[in-house]
Amino acid sequence: MNAQDGRLETWLGRPLREWPADLFDDLEIKNPNQPSNLSIVMDAIAATREVPGDVVECGVYRGSSLGTLGLFVKELGLPKRVWGLDSFQGFPSATVQDLIDGVVPEKSQPAYFAATSEELVHHLVRRLKLTGVVELVPGYFEDTCPTLHAEAISVLWLDCDLYSSYKTCLQHLYPRVSPGGWIVFDEYYSKKYPGARVAVDEFFADKPEKPLLEPKYLQYSEYERWYLVKR
Repeated sequence: MNAQDGRLETWLGRPLREWPADLFDDLEIKNPNQPSNLSIVMDAIAATREVPGDVVECGVYRGSSLGTLGLFVKELGLPKRVWGLDSFQGFPSATVQDLIDGVVPEKSQPAYFAATSEELVHHLVRRLKLTGVVELVPGYFEDTCPTLHAEAISVLWLDCDLYSSYKTCLQHLYPRVSPGGWIVFDEYYSKKYPGARVAVDEFFADKPEKPLLEPKYLQYSEYERWYLVKR
């Protein structure tokens, strides 16, 4: 065991609020004690403790958020799994809804989030002692969402950027979200990924729920955080 893993061992099992900030940096995972896009997801998990179903993150990249969410679910003692869906090889092709000024921006190109791998995130999961809590589901969403083993979902976090990804995830996973469950839309406000908002608005046009702005996060950042609660 190296010195970094030895240090990690001393903190695993202790509340995340007590962890030193540099430990999160060393592990390359999000610090839940600092405001970020993770804050609303953690609030959603806390608010849905009694709602049946698992936590699902669509768009994992290198696992910086997934690892923290797994630790949080474990800390709360919830009988839930955290599912991480990602191609682990970058984006699918962008569509016309993702264009900005008529072109596909760099951050929507297929290779933009390709600097990852399933094994890299598996290694992080093992280091954090989250085997059995966090489950990785590799592949593009059109292949993985229909066969996801999570029969019910209490929190669905869509952090998948592109129009087609949002549309696919909602089509297959919205029906599994339990009443009272939360869906969090990471890019609903994003100027970089306009297709995300288009996909959400199209999908919920005939649904009883509509996206809601949570204004409390605006005290930390001008980036708006949007979500809805399944009826």
